[in-house]
Amino acid sequence: MARSSLLLASAPAAFLLASLVASPQAQAAANPAAPTTKPAPKEAAPAVKPAAPVPKRAPAPPAPVALIPKAWERSIYDLEGRVVTVVDDVTFEAPPAYQESFAFWTGRMKGGQRTELLQLLTTTREPAEDGSLPFRRQVSRFQVDIVEQGQNKTPAGQLSHLVTSLVWEGVLDPEGNVRDITKTGGPDDTSEFEQLSFELLDRLFPRLGERREMKPGDSFTEKMPISMPQRLAVKGLEGIGLIVTRAFTLREVRGNEAIFDVKVTYEADPATPPTAPRTTCAISGSGTGQATFDRADGLFIQSKMESRMVIDLEAPLRRLPDQPEGFDPGTAKSRIALSLQLSGKQVLARLFTEPAEEPAAD
Repeated sequence: MARSSLLLASAPAAFLLASLVASPQAQAAANPAAPTTKPAPKEAAPAVKPAAPVPKRAPAPPAPVALIPKAWERSIYDLEGRVVTVVDDVTFEAPPAYQESFAFWTGRMKGGQRTELLQLLTTTREPAEDGSLPFRRQVSRFQVDIVEQGQNKTPAGQLSHLVTSLVWEGVLDPEGNVRDITKTGGPDDTSEFEQLSFELLDRLFPRLGERREMKPGDSFTEKMPISMPQRLAVKGLEGIGLIVTRAFTLREVRGNEAIFDVKVTYEADPATPPTAPRTTCAISGSGTGQATFDRADGLFIQSKMESRMVIDLEAPLRRLPDQPEGFDPGTAKSRIALSLQLSGKQVLARLFTEPAEEPAAD
């Protein structure tokens, strides 16, 4: 009995073991799967049309700003300028008998460089009844460096001393434009200054002339006659002048500073034609730069320009010693390409300012 009861007790365990090792087919037969039904297909949702884009509003155009030039009484205008002139290239066309001579001189000119540093102090006094301001202007510092054929060259004579002795007296209008100016100090003979760039430095900063309402993209143009940056040592071309046209386009306004883009072009001045027969001179060129106007002080405080100028000239040749009397050697042509770099800054120092009003007592 004990054995049979033991066998009976182990029967459920054997049945459980058999069920665990039964084949998948047997298990499937023992546990038929419940019938499954497929869900009815859902109807597709209607397509949603995208919303029409909201049109963007165009940004409001920038408002114009007032640029008001001013002349300050009892003040000092300190201008420091720099002019660099480089002879980039020189070419010529001449008869064979003159080739060697022309090659020598063009070789000396090519690569030549002149750098001028100038500091001008303009001191204003009290205004006249009509609002104009008397002023005194002097050169407080001057330096010139010349390079020819790769060698530094010292200017002859006491050029720096003569330049710093120059003094002018004049009158400014209420907008700061020079109404009148006269040289009152310095040497009477200024022939040594003919190779210098005084006029370029004096006109480094544009002159608004009057109040202007401007917004970014607006422009004004300045056209002025000046002397050549380098005098032409050709008979009949010594007095040739230059017309400089500068277009100033307001780029942006940052606080009190109005920043202008500058475009410059060059041409020969028709008021100073050649004075010798069969002599011609054509001038062309252009460049770009930037100028900054201080709206608080009413004056330009920085300027920088880089440009290129081309001079095409033609002049009669001199008869050589071995050529017969009455022989006409014809003319020669030459082209001179110059690079010009102008930069400078201007600082206003007011010697006397109106005292600020004290706040009223409570």
